[in-house]
Amino acid sequence: MAESSGSNDAGFRRRPEPRWAFPRPGRGRLPGPSAREPAVDLYRVVAVVVVVLGHWLAASVTYTGGRFADENVLAALPWTRWLTWVFQVIPVFFLVAGYGGAASWTRWPGGWADWLRHRLTGVAGPVTAYVVAMLVAAEILRWCGASGAQLAYGAWAVALHLWFLPVYLVLVLLTPAAAALQRRWAAAPVLPAVAVVLVDALSLTGLVPVLGWANYLLGWGAVFQLGIAWHAGVFSGRRPLVLAGGALGVLAVLVWLGPYPVSMVGVPGEAVRNTSPPNAALLAFAAVQAGLLVSAAPAVTARIRRRSARANASVLAVYLWHMVPVVVVALVGYPPGLFPQPHAGSPGWWAFRVPWLLLLAVVMAAGLALLAAARRVTARWWPVVGVRRWAGPVLLVGVGVMAFALFRFAVHGFAPDGRFPAGTALLYLAGVGLVGIGSLPARGGTAAERPLVTSIGAERLRRLRTSGGFVERSSDRGKENEVASLIPRTKVKLPAVSDWFDLAWPFGERYPVRIEETAADGKYTVRAELPGFDPEKGVHVSAGAGSLTISAEREATSERKGRSEFRYGSFSRTVSLPEGAETAKIAATYANGILEVTVPYEERETGEQVEVPITKN
Repeated sequence: MAESSGSNDAGFRRRPEPRWAFPRPGRGRLPGPSAREPAVDLYRVVAVVVVVLGHWLAASVTYTGGRFADENVLAALPWTRWLTWVFQVIPVFFLVAGYGGAASWTRWPGGWADWLRHRLTGVAGPVTAYVVAMLVAAEILRWCGASGAQLAYGAWAVALHLWFLPVYLVLVLLTPAAAALQRRWAAAPVLPAVAVVLVDALSLTGLVPVLGWANYLLGWGAVFQLGIAWHAGVFSGRRPLVLAGGALGVLAVLVWLGPYPVSMVGVPGEAVRNTSPPNAALLAFAAVQAGLLVSAAPAVTARIRRRSARANASVLAVYLWHMVPVVVVALVGYPPGLFPQPHAGSPGWWAFRVPWLLLLAVVMAAGLALLAAARRVTARWWPVVGVRRWAGPVLLVGVGVMAFALFRFAVHGFAPDGRFPAGTALLYLAGVGLVGIGSLPARGGTAAERPLVTSIGAERLRRLRTSGGFVERSSDRGKENEVASLIPRTKVKLPAVSDWFDLAWPFGERYPVRIEETAADGKYTVRAELPGFDPEKGVHVSAGAGSLTISAEREATSERKGRSEFRYGSFSRTVSLPEGAETAKIAATYANGILEVTVPYEERETGEQVEVPITKN
């Protein structure tokens, strides 16, 4: 039916939006194409493949004395930091997410709340399946007697990459407002970019260090806004190449002058990390990628047409599950001694990368096949609560709760301190339930006017659309849908609210060890603060490839009750050794909670400085 009739393409009556709602797309569409380009799907597929390969290549697992650990390749091999300019493709995800969000919003026939719920449930389905599976697996391993510290380490390894999702959820929530801003001002991406620079100036100089957290939203939000600008047709002609060239020049200056490092992935021991939080250097790097990809998009679209659509359907599933094969293969291969353990960067280590990648690919393929089978079995109705008022605000609260729970999973893992994270799990389920709450139509409407997402067309409601492991469940049953709830009604004692905000700095070293460093008289000394540890059992020191690693482990007792601010689990810190360090003569002592490591090194003669004359040819 026509828009003026107040009905959508399904024939359902349209409800008036509340005054505080985002502007509807019908009141001012973005200029530019109405459908996304196939290049967008291809870029997303290629990006997830690069992420998976990068994580698998860098997964240097070790197993000594019944303990799993890992070597940081970027810390052990400084030259590999330049490779991050190839493997850092997270900006591509946010770029295409901005484009896809803008394309979806401008084509949506209904209001913002139904659109937002539609976009979020496309993510909530596969993410919920993954979260539940990992929580169950961690609990099974705990009941089977797995070490608390080792369980916490493994459960954290399969949760860290979820950091992407809280930021993405917030940006999806802001898409209607960002699209409206882009429609009014073509240079909208400049606003968050300038904000990133200002935050860097205040946080990196030490004036307001905590302000750096804002760049998680501002930095990735700037890239997301670039995607919206791309969809709006801002990048026409040679503008993308001008953007890429200018950003490359800025990036070169920032890296050369500092304090920004070369690596576009965080390296243990570096004072500044370009990704945690995102800073001006990473934003310039993202602008280079955006300019090149947007410039190539027309040619890519002309060549691939729709060939990437099928592969794109499994992108989210691959991203979510790609670290599980690492844990599975490591558990099978390392404890029995089936795999070699060459030092990171050695010829043997590089040679083992080939069978290592092949094994992970086989396990991943088997996992995707199981997911596909489970998808067909579970393709049933997902019940949602219906309310007459305040569905919009409830949806916003649900997004916030869901994002916060995913943030906690990414920081602490699925088994913090080897225990089940009951509070975080309940928060996540509550957030998913709130996201599913929809508005009921006005009184007097017929049953046919009461679909759970009223602005989806009738024909689309009859289909089961699968995307990355999620089944978008809809119904056109001729009777009124029963009201059900996803929120558990059991009385569960939640932990103290104040405990929920006791967070470590995310995405860096987990529980970093605080240290002091001195170098004098041919002796390099590191003093590490490790109170309450058993130096003979829980503290380990290793050196090699120009770096020194201090690791410690403290297990929580299962009988412990009440509240504790102590840190449990695995701790580590890696520092660079001076040139000429004699690793064979390293000595370590522990007293009064302080570990002191001394490393003799040969001081090199610098010689007397002389002035070099310059001649003009």
